[in-house]
Amino acid sequence: MSNLMTKFFSSMWHKFPQQISKLVATLVATFFLLFIGTIFLPVPFAHAAYSLSCDGLDGVGNPYTASYVNGLFTQVRFDSSPDLPPVVSELTYDTVNEQGQPIYRGGYLGMADVVLIDISGGNVKPGSEVSVAVDNNWNQERGVCQSPADISPPLSCDGLDSNGYPYTASYVNGLFTQVRFDSSPDLPPVVSELTYDTVNEQGQPIYRGGYLGMADVVLIDISGGNVKPGSEVSVAVDNNWNQERGVCGV
Repeated sequence: MSNLMTKFFSSMWHKFPQQISKLVATLVATFFLLFIGTIFLPVPFAHAAYSLSCDGLDGVGNPYTASYVNGLFTQVRFDSSPDLPPVVSELTYDTVNEQGQPIYRGGYLGMADVVLIDISGGNVKPGSEVSVAVDNNWNQERGVCQSPADISPPLSCDGLDSNGYPYTASYVNGLFTQVRFDSSPDLPPVVSELTYDTVNEQGQPIYRGGYLGMADVVLIDISGGNVKPGSEVSVAVDNNWNQERGVCGV
């Protein structure tokens, strides 16, 4: 019996270093494979934020831009006057209406409520529309969403006014914003800030402004809203129409 026990422990003792060696080898191999895997493991790259800008006209005809970033509408910027800084309303998702359209809410200078309705029902993409209200006054034109790459570059539309002097109408982010009249080389130009007014019977957008507080300025977008290089505008000061239409170019 004693002899058998001696042989058993002797056998175990001789095998013990081999077992330890196998265990160490396994640990080393595992560590090595994990190290190599870490080196060659593909690292995900950061994706650029998906964003859209949705431009429309608010309840009084001034431009606004709703921002859509990574699946949510985040803010609305109201450009109410060229002489004042824009008002930015930060938005928070609120609920969904009966039509399944997401509703967002914000504030306007702490004095009025801002509401944005995602007309697409949450499937926002270029061409989608939003409705925006300030203090329950809904927009004159819904905001139409575009990606930054789709936003048209600024255009300048040069023509001759009723007296034969040059003028330049500026088209920025989907709207005509002003007309600059260069009536005399000895005087500074007169700039008329424009506001969208309505659409005529031919479907041509009409913008209005003033001339030194003494006369009305009217601009008609002959393209019918599809402004691009080569499009034309007609401009009048106090109902005296231009000798030459403004032709738009980059």
